[in-house]
Amino acid sequence: MIVRYPEYFSRFSCLASECPDTCCRGWEIQIDRKTLERYKSETGFLKEKLGRWVDFQTGSLKFQNGICLFLEQGLCSLQKERGEQMLCRTCRRYPRHTEEYGKRREYSLSFSCPAAAKLLVCQDTPIRFIEKAVPGKARPEEEVETELLEMLAQIRQTAIRISQNRSVSLEWRMSVVLAMCRDIQRRMGKFENRPRLSEIPGILEKYEFGLDSQNPVLLEKLEKCRFDRKEQQKKISRWMDILFELRPVERHWERLLLQLLENMRQERKRKDSQKPERYEHILVSYLDLYLLGAVYDDDLFTKAEMAVFHCFMLQRMETYLEESLPKLLYLYGREIEHSKENLEYLEKRLASEGQKGFWDMIGCILPAADDNKGENCLI
Repeated sequence: MIVRYPEYFSRFSCLASECPDTCCRGWEIQIDRKTLERYKSETGFLKEKLGRWVDFQTGSLKFQNGICLFLEQGLCSLQKERGEQMLCRTCRRYPRHTEEYGKRREYSLSFSCPAAAKLLVCQDTPIRFIEKAVPGKARPEEEVETELLEMLAQIRQTAIRISQNRSVSLEWRMSVVLAMCRDIQRRMGKFENRPRLSEIPGILEKYEFGLDSQNPVLLEKLEKCRFDRKEQQKKISRWMDILFELRPVERHWERLLLQLLENMRQERKRKDSQKPERYEHILVSYLDLYLLGAVYDDDLFTKAEMAVFHCFMLQRMETYLEESLPKLLYLYGREIEHSKENLEYLEKRLASEGQKGFWDMIGCILPAADDNKGENCLI
């Protein structure tokens, strides 16, 4: 079994009573099968409470006004009465998150947690990942296509190295990651029919080398994607519309988005300077979380697009809103990570954009063609 986690994972510490929010609000929590069966077998007073506060048909906890019904005076009544072992897997482990792909087990932190969000964006050095072999077996239901999984792991490593190359602008790095994953997507094939997988190592080398040497062919292609400022604003507003299409998890999320749109329309910037390394960390973390998922559906490009989309949207939010980036990241994380419905919708929505979506996203990321900074936008 191969275990992987970001270096900061072991440094996480819950803020407890000092946390500005609560873990028990703004969720759609699915209960794991083992815990659900335990809840069904309960008797007495707790059985009555579980019957009222657990939706056994959907296998989820019930919420009222966005707050878990088990929350009483700031504490979980279920844990208080019966101990931590009565909590479902998500509540017990949060914000720690585990994904398994065959013989790979990967740990991460959910940035919907204020402490995890701050831990990520407030470090200056590039994120390091620890990967090691440990005793253990893959679960039978986690069997995956091994050759593809290992290739995706290589793709992810290259995408992360590109994202962390600070010799060029973050906009250029995001654009190159998208272009590389799009190029690879056309060679992945479908399931058992993968005659072109052998071409992928060469593609990885071409894009990573091209980043340092300012590959003139790639540079020319991406330069053609740049919009003038007016057209760029229209395209950005269109991408912003996707956030409005999601079902709000937090009650004040829609108000935040409306304020963002109004400030963008009026060009009321709240912050003129940003630290690009903070967005590098966000991009790297989402690439790390998403890319291996292509082993199940072959859609590598959409997963890379989602990572870039999150990074870009958070850039706009920090520029035009008063809230700090750690706060925006955890609020954004709650809308995306805490709703399976929203996450699936976003992925399908981005996938539906196809080829046009790729060029439009590049055009939104890069500075406008008539921007004063346009001449050196990629360096």
